[in-house]
Amino acid sequence: MAVFMFQENQNKPFASKTQFFKIASYQLADAFTDFILSRKAMQCSAKTLKTYQSILGKFVRWVESQGITAPDQLTARHVRAFMAELHGKQWTLNGYGRAIRIGFSL
Repeated sequence: MAVFMFQENQNKPFASKTQFFKIASYQLADAFTDFILSRKAMQCSAKTLKTYQSILGKFVRWVESQGITAPDQLTARHVRAFMAELHGKQWTLNGYGRAIRIGFSL
């Protein structure tokens, strides 16, 4: 996870310098909140937001129960293990996989 900070150049008031800072304590809950806020900013429908909140909320709770606390600890194996525990129709599982892939860039 990187945070973008802009600093004005003293010689050129309209130029900016980009700096990257690593955040060691970036948690899954923060990533989840940031994703939902990004979808709200994209003006997704209320139904879409509710779907993301439901699916990703379940996934976050599951991975936290597995001892994962940060997004950079997530792997495709975690997603497969979560999906293996779900019971549902194929289109439901596809929807879960798609939401997780989009939400956590896996």
